[in-house]
Amino acid sequence: MKKKTVMMTVGLVVLVLIGFGIYHSFASSASHDYSKKDIKQVITTQYPGKVSEPQLNEKEGFYEAVVDHEGNKYIIKVDANTGEVKGLEMTEKRTETNADANKYTDPGKGSDNATTEEQDNGSEKGQEDDEEGETKHTEEDVTVSLSEAKEIALERFPGRIDEAELDEDDGRYLYEIKIINGNEEAELEIDAFTGEILYQNIEVDDD
Repeated sequence: MKKKTVMMTVGLVVLVLIGFGIYHSFASSASHDYSKKDIKQVITTQYPGKVSEPQLNEKEGFYEAVVDHEGNKYIIKVDANTGEVKGLEMTEKRTETNADANKYTDPGKGSDNATTEEQDNGSEKGQEDDEEGETKHTEEDVTVSLSEAKEIALERFPGRIDEAELDEDDGRYLYEIKIINGNEEAELEIDAFTGEILYQNIEVDDD
């Protein structure tokens, strides 16, 4: 009789442990409102480019994924419960190729301009050829206006523009724009000739 009672007690304990394990497993999987699929959809709808499989950080409560857009790579963090983007940081910037560099050369320096004027000014033309690789644009050369740059920035990150200015870096002109949306602040750099977003960083103020 005692043996039967002991076996029943052991069986009951086993059932309790199994039940607790199932509950714990279910509670863990249901502790976050957004799945990997949901998070990937959130990122895809807001940011262009190839999105990696989101990885869950259980301790911090957010998903982390990598977005690859035209050679620029970003790490993006999304809240696992609200689906809100908590941060975005560029980790790898596209290296400018020769083809990219050609986009910024003066179209007026093509082979069609090899006229008699070049022959009359041979020595002067030779000097220009030597300096052609060092040709730098001026502020008047930009093809994207400030208002157009603002529109591009707001399409990427909606909010209120706090700062927007044209800046020059080694002969390359770009717009630096700061946007505020609630407790989020985004900083973007936009190429003043192509309209391409060269850099984007989002910071979240948790205070």
